[in-house]
Amino acid sequence: MHLEFRHSSSLVSAYQQKVTEIVANAKQYHEAFYQAKTFGGPRLYFHQKAINTNGIEFTHRLEYIYATLAAWGMHRMGKGGSKMLPFPDFQVSVIPLRGLISEVARIRPSEIAKTEWAKIETLFKGIKVMASSTSIVGNSKVMAHLVPNIVPPIDRE
Repeated sequence: MHLEFRHSSSLVSAYQQKVTEIVANAKQYHEAFYQAKTFGGPRLYFHQKAINTNGIEFTHRLEYIYATLAAWGMHRMGKGGSKMLPFPDFQVSVIPLRGLISEVARIRPSEIAKTEWAKIETLFKGIKVMASSTSIVGNSKVMAHLVPNIVPPIDRE
């Protein structure tokens, strides 16, 4: 991911302030996210399973991530709406990235340099979860479960 700012310095400053605020209050925001009454049922269940890395086999973790995305509305029935690829296609795209996922998971947000950005970009581009060419939302949600220290889930809202 090559990030380039072409905005006024005040916009960049506002962005940097927001990032600083989010990092400084990450624990509070994280707790509020889990306390929200609207986040429950299968959405929460599969999300918690997907972020649990203790002793779970990698393929099972991918299944939980896949189920989480479906529970989060990333696969809609019928002609319209977003569509996910079949699980085997998703799995085949992620399995070869296991080593890279481990490397990216060890990156500290405060220490991201060009080489780390390149690894994050390679990981992002390697994931194939959505049937459409639009991948930022689906891939960010996958990465939020694989490398939550680096990527938050993103949606269009």
